[in-house]
Amino acid sequence: MVNIFFNVSEAREYLMKHGEVYSLRWKRHTGKARILKGSYFKHEDLGFATVELIKLAPTIKDLIHYVDRSGFGSVELWLLAARSHYKKYGIVSLEELGLYHVTLINEQLASVQ
Repeated sequence: MVNIFFNVSEAREYLMKHGEVYSLRWKRHTGKARILKGSYFKHEDLGFATVELIKLAPTIKDLIHYVDRSGFGSVELWLLAARSHYKKYGIVSLEELGLYHVTLINEQLASVQ
């Protein structure tokens, strides 16, 4: 099983409150994943989710349809957070990211609601 880290608070809090979130990420595995906060060496386990690729290299026009379920108040804030997070990895362009839908697995939803 793969891990998916949620270290950007807006996206993590939205996921845990609403059971789903749309997330901009560098290309990654899809399917079942363990949700973590922190780093590989020191992390908090937040549960399990399914990860679905919506689109590689999304455009700003694409993001307009998903921003209300991203945890951010605008596409501009969403892009700013993604660029800030991925800048340390040398990724600065939206064309290098993918749009993913992350959904908590049902047993987690019972404890959230």
